[in-house]
Amino acid sequence: MFDKDKPYDDLPLLPPVTELETKAVLKKAISANRQLAELKGLANIIPNQNILINFITLQEARSSSEIENVITTNDKLFEAFSLDSESVDSATKEVLRYREALWEGYNLLGERHVLSTNLFIRVCNIIKQNQAGVRNTPDTKIVNQKTGKTIYTPPGTQAVILEKLKNLESFIHDEDDGIDVLVKLAVVHYQFEAIHPFSDGNGRTGRIINVLFLVFTGVLDLPILFLSQYIIANKSKYYKYLRQVTENNKWEDWILFILEGIEKTARSTRDKIIQINDLFESTLAYTKKKVPNYMYSKELVELLFEQPYCKVKFLVARDVAQRQQASKYLQALENVGILKLKKVGREKLYLNIKLFELLSNASPEIGKTEDDDGEDELFETVDGHLEEWEEMFEQLTRFIEKYDHSSVSKVDPKTKRLGYWVSHQRTSKKTGLLSKEQIARLEEIGFDWEPVKNRWEKNFKDLVAYKKRFGHCDVPLRFGENPQLAHWVRNQRNRYRLGKVTANRVQKLERIGFNWGGTQVKSWEERLQELLEYQATYGHLNVSQVDPDEKNRALGKWLNDQRHYRKQGRLSPEREVRLNEIGIAWSVLDARWEENLSALKEFYAEHGHFRVSLRGERRSLGFWVSNIRKQRPTPERLKRLKVIGFDWEKEKNEGDKN
Repeated sequence: MFDKDKPYDDLPLLPPVTELETKAVLKKAISANRQLAELKGLANIIPNQNILINFITLQEARSSSEIENVITTNDKLFEAFSLDSESVDSATKEVLRYREALWEGYNLLGERHVLSTNLFIRVCNIIKQNQAGVRNTPDTKIVNQKTGKTIYTPPGTQAVILEKLKNLESFIHDEDDGIDVLVKLAVVHYQFEAIHPFSDGNGRTGRIINVLFLVFTGVLDLPILFLSQYIIANKSKYYKYLRQVTENNKWEDWILFILEGIEKTARSTRDKIIQINDLFESTLAYTKKKVPNYMYSKELVELLFEQPYCKVKFLVARDVAQRQQASKYLQALENVGILKLKKVGREKLYLNIKLFELLSNASPEIGKTEDDDGEDELFETVDGHLEEWEEMFEQLTRFIEKYDHSSVSKVDPKTKRLGYWVSHQRTSKKTGLLSKEQIARLEEIGFDWEPVKNRWEKNFKDLVAYKKRFGHCDVPLRFGENPQLAHWVRNQRNRYRLGKVTANRVQKLERIGFNWGGTQVKSWEERLQELLEYQATYGHLNVSQVDPDEKNRALGKWLNDQRHYRKQGRLSPEREVRLNEIGIAWSVLDARWEENLSALKEFYAEHGHFRVSLRGERRSLGFWVSNIRKQRPTPERLKRLKVIGFDWEKEKNEGDKN
């Protein structure tokens, strides 16, 4: 029986004797697995994955260590990661050891593909820089640092601890238990925390085991998802749910808590990957434009993104440039505003300014589930981001009071920093990075979460009023009452020609009789009617953008646009249904097949056979028929051929004779 003041040697073995996968748990596991799958796929878009791995592992090292009251700043951490010097403060060194331990565990897992007690010990030894191994201290207790009261007493003797660890290993490696991988992760994490096998470093070791488990099970290819920031944001709940499992065998809340953390952290990590990739691409283009051709290379820009600080030695080691050239390259990049020089002792470090801003803008509030009252906290956290948030919030308050809106420019040097911060708040809200309190405070001062969408809706509302008043939507450029509306109308038409207006907005505009450009641009309904007329004339719907008849080319372009919109998810369901009803072929290859089938039907009606010549005007059709005979079509296409009288077996034999 559990007694918080006595060693919990009776900690139940795994698997737990209870229903783990309740309806609520399975539902949440599905959404968490989906987010992880997206993250796994998206990680491959980074041109150089060191960019992603260095950022995420360094941030995790900082956050995970912070939980244990080991505090350092981003600047100190990134700087120390780039320096050869030993003059690094002890806290930053300890954070870097966490990163070293993570990679040691990842490499060991790659060599043997087992998550063993020996691996756990190796990870912990690197974190703590000792060879202590599994503890043999029965008087170990976990206490509330504020009150001094005992919260939990883990198993006491080394023999019991090793028995529990052996059972944990067996549970991890059992592939036939049928438990969802992420549910299993929640159980593994609890059990390791409950065993508490080391005198110190258990928390950090356990959080490393989490990500190694995801790699071990194939859910991720790289160690790029960590829950430390989520735990920081929800620390009271984290310990509360741990205790509920221990004291009452109450698993559901704990598992749901971990699944929620996985889902939200995966989403925020995915968004950070996109931000890093976007910044990389824009920096690549900007560098190409601003520095001489002999200096520019993709390898150089990739190196700038592997970590925020760069130096001459890095360029030389990668064969990007010789030492003297490398110094000139970095100076040139500083001159155009990409890098900023910082001298640390005798070393010159060049900071990638925008990358550092992006990496430092990660909020400690990832996935905060609800207001956390802080009861039974085992530690206090310090985070410089909160101070920065308050500073920027005050600046935004003054800006809104002065200008009566929150659309802060990211181009104007005077408001650039605030503009990027404002943009980040909008992204953070979408990805669950802002606390409820922060959201409420921003809304109190009139913060606009979706300025682009809201501006569009305001202009649309103004256009509806204009149409009601004047009977048309052609707002003149010199419309004095609202000159902005005329520019907006013109912009909608330009964007429509480029295919950049969403299907939903196209529908809204067309419902009020919006003209997309006089006689030059026809409405969707007019094009659909043209397509039906084309079908009546030619017997098929596969009009081409390069149709010999010039008047059909615009229709072919329109049809190709519909396929493109559908592929991007921009074609409305109603329009897709209507095009499906008339038998549109969504694939260009399918469309060509349909076109050839129609031509073959006509040929058969005219000649009474399917022996189309490989020469002359119909040679392309002849080659198509020849290929059909050589390669058996799908069952559906065989049926379509049979309807026009084409017997594939018979025709194949004819082809073999020829």
